[in-house]
Amino acid sequence: MNRSLQADAASDAALREALLREFPTLAEDEPALTDTLDGISDFPERCRALIVSSLDDETMAEALTARIRKMASRKSRLEDRVMRKQFLVQAAMEAAARKRFDFPEATVTLTKGSRHVIVTDEAALPDAYVKIIRKPVKADIKAALDAGDDVPGAALSNPAPTISIRQG
Repeated sequence: MNRSLQADAASDAALREALLREFPTLAEDEPALTDTLDGISDFPERCRALIVSSLDDETMAEALTARIRKMASRKSRLEDRVMRKQFLVQAAMEAAARKRFDFPEATVTLTKGSRHVIVTDEAALPDAYVKIIRKPVKADIKAALDAGDDVPGAALSNPAPTISIRQG
């Protein structure tokens, strides 16, 4: 936790304890205790500032995700154009029996390609030639544990506190 926020939290807790010592009836009136603390502590405002900042960051991250998707699509189209243009030159050089061009921007050479693998039936490949990835299916494990089943190598954690943020 941020040291400054941690200090504010400690100060807020100390103010709460002091208020409850001075006014013990506030223990039965949580709204009044909270309102009083909100009026004399910087802690709620510091938390609000962090939440607003996190919401701004979330908005930026979502915008960047959309922009990255658009840019990836554009990149893919450009890469397709590169391949098509280079294939056109390759086919034309083959048809004209030309082996090389020396241009100021690049040297283009028609060379014999190398052999590459074509997988005709992936299921028929021996295990030595495939990568098998073992990955836990956590949703299924959780369902089994929730149902009371024993799943060796897995357990349910204790629930951790979390915050809920509703905008507007």
